[in-house]
Order: sequence, then structure tokens, then C-alpha cells
Amino acid sequence: MEQRIELFPGVHLTAIQSDKFKTGCFSLNLVRPLCRQEAAMNALIPSVLLGGTRRYPDIRSISRALDNLYGATVGTLIRKKGETQLVGFYADYIEDELVGEPIFQKMVELLGELLFHPLTEEGAFLGRIFDGEKQKLTDAIEAVVNDKRAYATEQMLKTMCAGEPYGVPRTGDAADLKPVTALGLYEHYQKILAQSRLELFYMGRQSPRTAADIFANILQQLPRGRVDGAQRAPLFVQAHEKTVEKRLNLSQSKLSMGLRTERTDTIDTLARNMVMSVVFGGGPNSKLFRKVREEQSLCYYVGASFDKYKDVMIVSAGIDAGQRDAVKDEILRQLSLCAEGDITEQEMEVAKRQLDAAFRSVMDSPASLDDFYIGQTVLGASYTVEVLMQAVQRVTREQVMAAAQAVKPDTVYFLRGEPEC
Repeated sequence: MEQRIELFPGVHLTAIQSDKFKTGCFSLNLVRPLCRQEAAMNALIPSVLLGGTRRYPDIRSISRALDNLYGATVGTLIRKKGETQLVGFYADYIEDELVGEPIFQKMVELLGELLFHPLTEEGAFLGRIFDGEKQKLTDAIEAVVNDKRAYATEQMLKTMCAGEPYGVPRTGDAADLKPVTALGLYEHYQKILAQSRLELFYMGRQSPRTAADIFANILQQLPRGRVDGAQRAPLFVQAHEKTVEKRLNLSQSKLSMGLRTERTDTIDTLARNMVMSVVFGGGPNSKLFRKVREEQSLCYYVGASFDKYKDVMIVSAGIDAGQRDAVKDEILRQLSLCAEGDITEQEMEVAKRQLDAAFRSVMDSPASLDDFYIGQTVLGASYTVEVLMQAVQRVTREQVMAAAQAVKPDTVYFLRGEPEC
């Protein structure tokens, strides 16, 4: 069972004591409202911090320190949960009792070194680290165009949610990163370190209280100013149907559709939206895959995903350029069939089994549990994976119908392929 502990104002730990794994893990997350003005800067901060500290002046020395801790690892985190951005670190390491050393405490001390003692010069991040990491992030942001499916989805969300924080990509835009300087980033880091909510997750063999004390001892160095601890409910916007088309040199066209679902303000509405999205388009047993791809051969792939943090459903398909309208119409027809109750008992059973398997996979992965519980802090929710599993099993056909009836089409983004001769 998880336990939530306040360490300082605006600093909370969600801890799960478990001996299920030979390794322990923890994450530290600075919680920021997602906005274009700072998204790219926030995304750059963890990699700059991991570039070197006073004690470990480069990534090689950090790697050696981790090797001395029996191959422990530390990586950067950049998460987008609805209209919230979270940046920080994730660490895993062998449990203390298996090696007879306080590995967890040493890892938290390393975390403190990364947070509070980055390499600086003249009041700014060290130039060689900043320049290298800025270029890497710029390259990664610009490289999304090479994954046409992801690119079409990103462009669709920018169109659908123009003016909403949700339209900002997880790592921001390269154009917003360009003017950022080492001095400007360091000043921004000092501000968000003092003012941000900070969410910690721990899973391992230590008791929650012991883990909390070790974290608190290191994090007492936090500069606490006016902490922005308020929960922000995602903007709820009415659907407005629109179509955007862009032409690129590619052999397979991409169709990305954004739809608005009902508010998931309770665990029951969340569960029925999850089941509905799987029945509709979640995998090889869904209506979209069986009817649109397999039976009618209208697309190369098709699927739907539901974002519980924003009440948005995204449908992606790879198609021939001339099939745009036919595919779009058939996707919406399958949604209408769900709303009308054309749902078999087998479809309900398979969807629930699929979600159950996904939940069990989460419980078997410390990193997935970290992501789930950190997501819960963003939602302001307190239910466990097991409780959500039970809610899914209670969903009825009539509830799936109601969830489908509430879905409203919003944006169609069509990436038309024009292959080179």
C-alpha cells in the first residue's frame, strides 16, 4: 500500500514498501504548468544538471560513481500529463540488504549533488555542458518529423488545442529553445527550484518513514519561496470540427484525428472511457482494426488511444492519399455503432482482459508504477492500480455506449503523401 508524506511545504513523497524486486527506485519531479514560454527550457534542465557537478565534473565521473554503486542508474525525466509538465530524474539501484551497503542513501546524496551543485561559471550553467545539451535537445525536437505518425499526431494536437496548454509538445518547440542562454536557463532553474511543487516517488524495501527521512535530510537545501502548490484542472473545451492538410514527400499518408471525450472526473467515468476506447480502437480486437483495416482494407494501420489527463481521444491511421474521406467516415461510423450499442459481450470481455493485462504489467514494473503514481498526483487522485482494475471490471455495455455518445469529433489532420518520382 502506498503512503503519501509531506516533507516540506510543496514537497511530497509517495512511498511503496515492497520486497518484490531486487532493485529499488525513486524519482524526483519538478511540477510545472505546461506553457510554451518555458516548456523547452524545463525540458533542457535535467540533461544540463546531469552533465556535471562540482564533485563529478563530467558524465564520465558520474558514470564511474554509479558503477561503484553496483551499476545503479540515473536518467532524466520529461513528462507531459495533460496540461502539466514534470521534469527531473529517475534512479534505480540494488537493494541495501543484498550488498550490505546503504546504496539508497548514497543515491539520494547523488541526487542532491545533481540538484544543488551543478557546474557553473559567472552565475550561469557551464558553457560546454549547456551548449552540447541544448543542441542535443534541439536535434531531438526537430527529429520528430522523421517519425511521420508521431509528427502527424503532434501537429494535429497543436491545431486542435491551439491556445490551450495541451497543444504544447512535451519538450516544447525548437524555436523557443533557440534564444535560451546558459545564464537565462540557470536563472530560470533557480526560480522553478524555489517555486515548484516537488513530487517524489519511492519503491523499495525501506519503510516510507525511513525513505522520507533520508529524502528530507538532503532536500532541506531546497530554496523554498512562494510555492505554487495549486492543482490545475485541465481546460475543458467544446469540440470544433476542422480539417487541416499538409503535403510531404512520403509513400504512406497519415491521418490523425482528435476527439473530445466526456470529463473523467470520477474513477467510474475514467473506467468506462478506458473500456470504450479499447473496444473502439485499442488493439487487434478493436472495431477499428477488425472492420476498417482487416475487413475493408482501408488502411495499413489504425488505432485509438485515450488520454485520461485531458479527456482527449486520438485516432491514427496510415492510408493511401485517395482514401482520406473514406477512412475518416468509416472511423466515425464505427464510433457511432459503439454509441448505438453495437457491442458484443465478446468485445467487452476482450477489452477488459486487455486492460487487465496492461494493469498487471504496470504492477510488475517499478518504472510503470512510478509513472502511474506520479500521474495520480497530477490528477489529484488517490486510487490504486488495483482499485482501477476493479472499476474497469464493473463497466457495463450501457456505460460504454454512454461514453461513446459523449465523444465529439474535433480535428482531422491529414499528412498527404507525395512520393518522389
